Amino acid sequence: MNEPEYRNAVQPSMISANAEMSETEDIEVDDSFFDDEIDVVRAEYASDSNEPTISFNNCQLYVNMVCIKKFPETDYVQFLINKTKKQLALLPCLGDERDAFLWRTINSKNGKRQPKYITAQIFSAMLFDYMGWDIHCRYRLIGKIKISRGIKLLVFELGSYRVFTKESAAGSDTERSQGYFPDDWKDRFGLPYKEHDRIMEITTFKNYATISITDNNNTAPEDTTGEKVTDYENEITNPEN
Repeated sequence: MNEPEYRNAVQPSMISANAEMSETEDIEVDDSFFDDEIDVVRAEYASDSNEPTISFNNCQLYVNMVCIKKFPETDYVQFLINKTKKQLALLPCLGDERDAFLWRTINSKNGKRQPKYITAQIFSAMLFDYMGWDIHCRYRLIGKIKISRGIKLLVFELGSYRVFTKESAAGSDTERSQGYFPDDWKDRFGLPYKEHDRIMEITTFKNYATISITDNNNTAPEDTTGEKVTDYENEITNPEN
């Protein structure tokens, strides 16, 4: 696959300046746009209700229903930590495999699937210490489906998260949740476009090569600051969303 073919494959929405356009369209061609400093806005800055997420809070971890729907036939997963890339991956497995965690259960009232809270004090303590997280806060990460050596995984970037703190509202005993982002995100909307584009190209090429080979072989932060965000809680309370 040469570069033009690759670009068409991974960015089908991109059009050439020579593409046919309707005479009624008022379109300005500006090839200098991408010469400027551009940020690609992080997905974490928007609602994650339709994204697969995992949360860590009070020595417990749990996924949302979107994760469950990504692997509808899976009852158990293994947790994998890539210490080099600082990634957490969920690997579907059988219940009798070593280090398998039951990640979903059946609602006794309606018989439907729902995520299961997993109590993991030692794992949580190790992860929070490794990442320098505050044990009094809740952390939520957005995941992406990836294929590595023909194996389908749900991968979370440990360095990209939304952290929530509980604060008492003024004049009220009711606690409210406020969300913050890592401090080093403060002055940027996201990754610079060129860096973002380069990471996407590398990831896509790796996945493409892995899939091709597989088919040919016939084998299957302590102090957090930032802007306040809305807490779109759509996990255990609304399991079918």
